[in-house]
Amino acid sequence: MDAPKAPLAGQVDALLADAHGGWIWNEGTPADIPHLDGVRVVVLDAEPYSRSWDTGRAYPLMTPLLRVDGAVPAEEAAAWLSRVKPAPGFGGRRDG
Repeated sequence: MDAPKAPLAGQVDALLADAHGGWIWNEGTPADIPHLDGVRVVVLDAEPYSRSWDTGRAYPLMTPLLRVDGAVPAEEAAAWLSRVKPAPGFGGRRDG
């Protein structure tokens, strides 16, 4: 299988955090994201400072895919949010 000829277009302008409040760095791998009850949870949050990265990566044997199956019902979303910790902002501050 050949890698795509060009990276996917687009950028992410958000802070990616794990369920325990740790930042997910764009240099990392999925294995770097710790589990919460057996699930790797990614929380999108407002960025504490401006940073972005290209969304595309080219791995010869891996096709990138993001699929949204549907909206999470409010009760389920509230249950997940009650179990995750907020990521600190720049310098450990949460107030930006």
